[in-house]
Amino acid sequence: MSCAIFVFSGDPITLGHIDLITKASGMFEKLVIGIANNQEKNYLFSLNERLDMVKECLKNIENIEIKISKGLTVDFALQHKANVIIRGVRTSADLDYELIFAQMNLSQKTNLQTIFIPSDPKYIHVSSSVVKTIQKDHGLITDFVPYYVKAKLEEKLSRQYFVSITGAISAGKSTFSHEFNHYARKKGIEAHNIEMDKLGHIILSENDDPYYRLIRDEIADTFGKDLQNEDSSINREKLGKLVFKDADKLSKLESIIYDPIRIELNRQTRNIQGLVFVTAALIVEKNLLFRSNNNVILVDASKETRMDRLLKAGFSKEDAENRMKTQWTKEDKVSFISNKIKEHSYGTYIEVNTDNGYTEECLESVWNKLCDIFPAFNQDESRGF
Repeated sequence: MSCAIFVFSGDPITLGHIDLITKASGMFEKLVIGIANNQEKNYLFSLNERLDMVKECLKNIENIEIKISKGLTVDFALQHKANVIIRGVRTSADLDYELIFAQMNLSQKTNLQTIFIPSDPKYIHVSSSVVKTIQKDHGLITDFVPYYVKAKLEEKLSRQYFVSITGAISAGKSTFSHEFNHYARKKGIEAHNIEMDKLGHIILSENDDPYYRLIRDEIADTFGKDLQNEDSSINREKLGKLVFKDADKLSKLESIIYDPIRIELNRQTRNIQGLVFVTAALIVEKNLLFRSNNNVILVDASKETRMDRLLKAGFSKEDAENRMKTQWTKEDKVSFISNKIKEHSYGTYIEVNTDNGYTEECLESVWNKLCDIFPAFNQDESRGF
């Protein structure tokens, strides 16, 4: 049987590693993955945590074994009767470095050969150290690691646990998130609710940030100077009436405001810890589930209940219907969420109906499901965020 080994730290495993392992597994009947555990090296994740992530991310590759590797790589290869060592190379500098180690392995009189597998161009910039650096600054790492690993990095480096709350307009998203925040705090977990709509309000208000002022000027130039007040803020009521009845204008507004909302979201989450709800009606429609690693609470209510709430909030029936039309049906949202969870092999869907408000049993049920997603919530050391 042809057998090869690939040894790495996996601190953490990245999409580049997974791509390399997938290629190597197709070249040999058996591939043994070694998780290096050098006592002189400082790892972010413990050995058990690294093993867990590697096993989870490689669970669909059948012809591999995952072991702990201590000492020389050549010894690990001999122990597993392998005759080839697999190494990945991203750049010429990597190749120069690996060639030295390949010669060192040959010097051990083992006749082990080294096969170098070039990285896919889209992963040349991906490394475990780069991923950790980006996460420390709350940057996006969805193109670097699987969602399972992303969630673990958010927990380890930022002590943050993200969940999206979405649903149709006036389904009760904000009310639920506030209610659940209080419930989580009773359980000893700090909780925060970041409403995407309110981030937009910050940008459209008289905020002094020079970038946000430029965005407001662009909105006024695009949709009409009469929308801009003397203090540079945007009249949100006028803007809403203009865009919610015209899909093209709404799409244009969303394209203008997408980047500033992303920046404001990063600012809002930079210095907080604990459970973080990102609440928005259009998280699914705008393909933003990556923010919460496909962990989603869909808050639902009947169309009659939602219309009644909108009318009581001061919307005309026409305005209410226009806003409802911009959103997907519940069935479309559920289908999209399910497909994303399947695509990334990670995520959880939770549904809450608010027609009759919230009960203690409802909040407890959601809490138990979140504890399944985030086991740290059940551990004493997670308390006191």
